[in-house]
Amino acid sequence: ENFIFSGTLSHGVDRHNYDEHLWRGWLVAFATRYVITFAENNNLNFVECGVADGDTSFHVLRQLKSKPELFLRAKMWLYDSWGAMQSQHLHSSEKHDEGRYSDLDINACKKNLKEFEEILIYNQGYIPEIFESIPEHPDGVNYLHIDLNSVAPSMSALEFFYPMMQKRGVILFDDYGGKNYSEMRKQVDKFLSDKQGVLLEIPNGRAIFFI
Repeated sequence: ENFIFSGTLSHGVDRHNYDEHLWRGWLVAFATRYVITFAENNNLNFVECGVADGDTSFHVLRQLKSKPELFLRAKMWLYDSWGAMQSQHLHSSEKHDEGRYSDLDINACKKNLKEFEEILIYNQGYIPEIFESIPEHPDGVNYLHIDLNSVAPSMSALEFFYPMMQKRGVILFDDYGGKNYSEMRKQVDKFLSDKQGVLLEIPNGRAIFFI
């Protein structure tokens, strides 16, 4: 009820249509519960690339907080520019999205996730540049959610974090099977073709890779 949707103009989600997006929230919650149940390491790291107002992060964090013994042993690393999409990061088929998300506000995200702030690490900047510009990243990753709406940053995030993935971890792709993401699917499939794991394709265009 008190959730702030600062990016309504760019990502089209607000309090009036949020029910239409609950399927995505269910997938995020399921992936989180899978990690909580089967992770083989004690200190869990959750990573989200493409955070916006924090609505999918909220589903992760709510699942974590339901397990107090895990919550304070977990960290969630949030990566986003909280700014407009830039031309140099866009595939030729994505140029129409230049300038999108200019209405996002990191402070709105922080307010939305305030109750979980003790385990949050905010990293504001563009991918992949931010991977070089900040000194600290997780030393192992149990959960990776990539929702960057563009191929190049998504693949940069996948290539950067995949070596950190832990056994029984998951990678959630928000932009995998949609009609506007054929290049994304092609490149993700190529990357995962020689990796051990199972890719579950979801009818709504998303996918989860179980390691």
